[in-house]
Amino acid sequence: MHLLRLNNYSEFGYDDDYYFQDDCLPMKLDLKGFTLSLVTNVREGVEGLVDIDGILQGSRIVESVVRDMQSISNFRAKLRKLSYSEVDFSFGYFEGGVGLQITSGEADIGIGYFYITPARVAKWSPLSPLLGERLFAYFQQPKSSSVRNIFIQPLNPDVFLVYFIFIVLIGTLMLSVKFGLETKSIREKSFTETLLIIVSIVAQRSYSFCPKFWPNQKPFLLKFLILTACFLSTIIYLFYSTKLLNVMMTRVKTITTIEDLLKHDFIFHVKAALGDIVSDPKKPFKLRVINDTLDSMDEFIGAVQSGKHCYVTVELTSVNNADMLTKFRERVHSINPMRNSDDQICDSLSILRIERSNFPLAGSFYVRKNSPLRGYLNRQETGLLRRYLSYTNNGTLVCFSKSKYLENLGVDDVVWAFIVLGVLGSMAILVLLLEHYWCKNSGEILVLI
Repeated sequence: MHLLRLNNYSEFGYDDDYYFQDDCLPMKLDLKGFTLSLVTNVREGVEGLVDIDGILQGSRIVESVVRDMQSISNFRAKLRKLSYSEVDFSFGYFEGGVGLQITSGEADIGIGYFYITPARVAKWSPLSPLLGERLFAYFQQPKSSSVRNIFIQPLNPDVFLVYFIFIVLIGTLMLSVKFGLETKSIREKSFTETLLIIVSIVAQRSYSFCPKFWPNQKPFLLKFLILTACFLSTIIYLFYSTKLLNVMMTRVKTITTIEDLLKHDFIFHVKAALGDIVSDPKKPFKLRVINDTLDSMDEFIGAVQSGKHCYVTVELTSVNNADMLTKFRERVHSINPMRNSDDQICDSLSILRIERSNFPLAGSFYVRKNSPLRGYLNRQETGLLRRYLSYTNNGTLVCFSKSKYLENLGVDDVVWAFIVLGVLGSMAILVLLLEHYWCKNSGEILVLI
């Protein structure tokens, strides 16, 4: 239930500071002839026109979220009830901005959607809000395997670990074969020699050591081990290089629409939820989640932590959402008492940056300065927004881990992959030089297998 407070309403037969509920707005007000506009500033990155029902059109993320915000709060219905008349929505209200249309007299009443910044909070009094909201968009990241050009991981770290374990085992077996043939104890061989053998095979040098080091007639087991190690290394390098090349040739597409999110396996489970600003921050409204599939708070929290979906809702740390943050903490702590609950929440939520910044969006009523409606719709500076923002940090999440979402769409991953490839190549060259140096000092000629 939304409450609309109207000051100086005695001239219409009501007491001052009368409160109206959504379903109980007075219908005897005759506002015919006034223009009721839904406007915002185009500089905020919101594009699109308002349809005949007053709903913002467009497929971009910002427009989709604002459209959800409109549907939930139903600003358009409030103005229609208040005016008790048909309103002309025949032109695009997003072209001139709320300030231009209000000050030019094109509109008597407007609703603006814009980003909240400290500078705007400081200059809030010229346009006095009756109602404001704060909306954040959280999108759960998909798995790297399904979004190759966003979350690039040319080779799983577990694969590298298994590979190096096998290489070390093969190198150890090769040393055992060599020492057995020479009837010498493994303790008599230096650690440097052992390390060089293992590094050599990892660096794809194919054990091209001096003939003096290996027996003249290599047994089948020794050859088999050498070939096995080289085959494993070749497969790993080819696989790594192929994936890296594939990433380089993949066209990176910036996510700009809801369709892009769906295409890249972002899944929506709940619609946008909205909380009202109240005059007493110590008594926040309970969050109302409009949801067709999740029946309880536990199921909702479980879905958020599943790592497979996205949701749009009021910010967890907002004054109107302290109740939900508390429930989040209680739930995750009950699942894993040994771990900090904030860390678990931070791990489960990744913020997708929209237009280089998250929301908050604010929605407010504005009244033209010399409009006849100003007498009962205008609000003096109440400090509601300042008081609201001052309480938002009371329940702030303490996140020590960096968000898993890569803002530059995987460019860092590609650079890191090149660094790894370059390090491995440099190691191979270094081992080759060491082998040549070793053989040269031993008076032998390097013989390849």
